[in-house]
Amino acid sequence: RSLAVAGLIAMVCGVSPVSSAACPNIPTSLEISNCAKPQNWSDLNNIVASNSRVVLCPFTIILTNDERPLKLNQQHEIICANEGECVIEGGKTQLKILSASASVSIHGFTFKEATKSAVIVTAPNEQSFCYTTFDSNDGARGSAIRGAKGTELFISQSSFVRNGAKLGTVFSEGKVEAVDSAFEDNFSTIGGSALYLKGGSNFTVRGTSFKNNTGGGNFISVADMFNDGGGNTGSGNVGACGANGAFVREEEKCVYFNGIGTDTNFTDETDEPTKFTVNGTYPLHPVPKNPPPGYF
Repeated sequence: RSLAVAGLIAMVCGVSPVSSAACPNIPTSLEISNCAKPQNWSDLNNIVASNSRVVLCPFTIILTNDERPLKLNQQHEIICANEGECVIEGGKTQLKILSASASVSIHGFTFKEATKSAVIVTAPNEQSFCYTTFDSNDGARGSAIRGAKGTELFISQSSFVRNGAKLGTVFSEGKVEAVDSAFEDNFSTIGGSALYLKGGSNFTVRGTSFKNNTGGGNFISVADMFNDGGGNTGSGNVGACGANGAFVREEEKCVYFNGIGTDTNFTDETDEPTKFTVNGTYPLHPVPKNPPPGYF
């Protein structure tokens, strides 16, 4: 959807053209008409590095495993003029948000077929991913996004589809908030086919759908804190809590979406069940173009 159209709708309805407090302001028509068009990976790196806020024209850049990720160490708002049409495909890790001063908002991107976690975050400030798609990525911990201890991830109006990991399409040791998003057809061998959060982490979710997230363990597996903000739905997901429940490991219990169903306690549940395979193969999603050693 064109961001200009979205901004017009917002203004007609009498509200500020802002997706959310954590998402960047929708670009003006002037910003869209003057969008920057990266010609290659090096050019994209240079454009982003030289602008705290940039609106990019649609592009598709295909990476090899030899190309280094885009590294962000400052404050950035990086926006695609047409949502979903700024595509980074292939390679190992595509984006790293690293330094203590980094605070980044990504809007309208597609991260696709990375083989070693599409995005890695170590910066302790809030990082937001809005109207962004993560498709067919792979990684041991966090095929789409991996957050280190103390990180804060805000996810809004975003989609996670066909990603495969050992632990978590989104894996975090910090705080995660997901709003009005979708997790569908993701796979894990050990646990957290949608999300896996380690100790000291905090997961809040509202208005989000979870569908056909399968594999080992539980499709949502959190260490100790799960906050259901309401409006969440689940179907076809795999885990001890069924299709609509998050497993809280510290308390060894299920917490169900929207208060539907009775929270269930387990007396013999381990951190996660044993590794899961289907006909001895992994993953079930499309194989990346440059699979790393040990992928199969």
